[in-house]
Amino acid sequence: AKKKQQKQDEQKDNEQRLRRNVDAFRRKASEEAANNLLDLGSGLSREAIEGAITKSINDNSPDLGLKSLIDSQKKKILISQTYPDKPFADIIYQMLLHNNVPAEDILYTNCDDEICRVPEGRGVYDYLREFFVESYSTQKIFVLFVTSENTKVSWGAITEVGASWITQVDHKIFNVHPFRPEHPLNDEVQWQSTNREEPTRGELWMIPLNADVFCQKIEAVCDALGYEKKTRADNKAYLGTLIPIRSA
Repeated sequence: AKKKQQKQDEQKDNEQRLRRNVDAFRRKASEEAANNLLDLGSGLSREAIEGAITKSINDNSPDLGLKSLIDSQKKKILISQTYPDKPFADIIYQMLLHNNVPAEDILYTNCDDEICRVPEGRGVYDYLREFFVESYSTQKIFVLFVTSENTKVSWGAITEVGASWITQVDHKIFNVHPFRPEHPLNDEVQWQSTNREEPTRGELWMIPLNADVFCQKIEAVCDALGYEKKTRADNKAYLGTLIPIRSA
């Protein structure tokens, strides 16, 4: 826990220091460039010159590589779920670990491992805002939505759906039948579907097709974020140890 807190404090310090340094750089660069252009007799006002220069710096600052350190320390995957759907979310979590995703890269508020939960003493929504709202980091969190009949009555899950749509983050949907995901989630692409004994509780199981789609989505997340995924055969075999896979 102490090591985790130390890393979080270090990340926060790095981002604050980066923010101060970049702000100072932008201010100084635009002021000095404006002075030089005024000396050359550009005919434009100081405000117009500084505004144009600041915009150019803002547009091109990612090319400086200033954000790489911050990006490397951020959570990369959010498992968005409700507590009643924890058994299904746990399967997703275990499959991510199996595919070489470090636990420290995952944000999962109901995880049994503390390293994935919201830090002690932090408000859930304030903490999540750091990942949905861009600061100096170019990296947006990748969201894995666990949707079911439980989602409709969870304010937290609904809030995360809205935040992901507003900030246009990439996401995948893992759905429990008979619930049907709807906009603003990307319901135009195939989502993964899992069966449950009852709509809101009970034993989970998958048909072979949906087990394959499950593995496909986990592997796609790994590809998108640069993790070394396992083979499809390996993933399907491991998934079969976590949940029954049957024809009907």
